[in-house]
Amino acid sequence: MTPISPSISTPLLRSAPRALAEYTLVRHLELDPGLLERFGAGARAEWRRDIEARLANLAAALDVGRPELFADFVRWQREGFVARGVPHDDLRRSLECLREVLADELPEGARTEPARAITLALDRLDGAAPEMATGLASDGPHRDLARRFLVALLEWRGEEAERLVLD
Repeated sequence: MTPISPSISTPLLRSAPRALAEYTLVRHLELDPGLLERFGAGARAEWRRDIEARLANLAAALDVGRPELFADFVRWQREGFVARGVPHDDLRRSLECLREVLADELPEGARTEPARAITLALDRLDGAAPEMATGLASDGPHRDLARRFLVALLEWRGEEAERLVLD
């Protein structure tokens, strides 16, 4: 069998994010049946969206050959979990389940790069989230744009956020 180039991982990750997220969530629930009960109504959809966001960020990091960007994203996501009172062990388990699902679902030649990026993220999960200048608190020329962009993202209006940046 001819190995698939690692770059094939990106379109495969983007081709079925909802299904991959659902498989990951089902595997997580097999290991932790009380997960959804701890978070109440809407928890299943929220967990699936979080996993889909991880998949999108994993694909983007692999697309540019920078798996450390995925590790940074995961540490930022951990900060959000902590702020919402979610133990980051739940995030760790979800990442481990995602790695297992991708090992099962992706063709053999497309598994290596995603697995390495997820392992890197897991290795760095307990480290401090990277410090980044956001431009949100400054008086710079893009402060208002940065704030509108952030609000659009937080309100799941991705197309509007993209349009703001492109405009």
